[in-house]
Amino acid sequence: MPDRTPVAGMVVCYTGPIEEGERLLRPLKTFAPILMDTIGPMAYTSVQRLVDDFYPKGLQNYWKSSFLGEISNGAIDTILYHCANRPSPMLRSNQMIHLI
Repeated sequence: MPDRTPVAGMVVCYTGPIEEGERLLRPLKTFAPILMDTIGPMAYTSVQRLVDDFYPKGLQNYWKSSFLGEISNGAIDTILYHCANRPSPMLRSNQMIHLI
């Protein structure tokens, strides 16, 4: 945040019936205060471009990710550890961290 308060962002994607997606994502949307909620139906190609503006043009990275069956305390601890020790100068502690 501008006042240097750390925040975390999360990009989620559910492909299936809207009602089921709303049910599955309800705990995510209600477990803590939310600064911004843009979760809603959108084209899959739009989802693929959601974080493009956070990365400079020409930056070439090979992105890999995994799927979590649940977001456990251990998963959160691991994510926070790696965010705090990230090597990229693009992601300083005063910038928004996106968990993808």
